[in-house]
Amino acid sequence: MLDDIQKRGAEAARKGLSLLDCPYLKASAMPAHTGESPGDWIQRVTAW
Repeated sequence: MLDDIQKRGAEAARKGLSLLDCPYLKASAMPAHTGESPGDWIQRVTAW
């Protein structure tokens, strides 16, 4: 799963997007909204 996230992040970088465009940094995708653990969430952000 993290490999897929890395591929999507690499594609975003090739398009000139930055970390601020990471879908996991949107309020609706943060642990307080999704219920996932902060550790799992930060792994996704780091992978992207």
